[in-house]
Amino acid sequence: NSVLICRLIDGKYPNYEAVIPKENPNKLTIDRNQFLNSVKRVSIFSNKTTHQIRLKIAGAELNISAEDI
Repeated sequence: NSVLICRLIDGKYPNYEAVIPKENPNKLTIDRNQFLNSVKRVSIFSNKTTHQIRLKIAGAELNISAEDI
């Protein structure tokens, strides 16, 4: 039972297949419960309208952040 909130963007959707390599050696495996708990903790700092959070992957680290601007 998860909720995914996204923002619709007007206009033509970009051709993402042209910029994402077909053979990508990168793989991220995470514990689902830990991830959801982290997102819930961070989401209290997110904008109350957009609920936007930021996921940044650097090496073997996933950084989850949010700010209400």
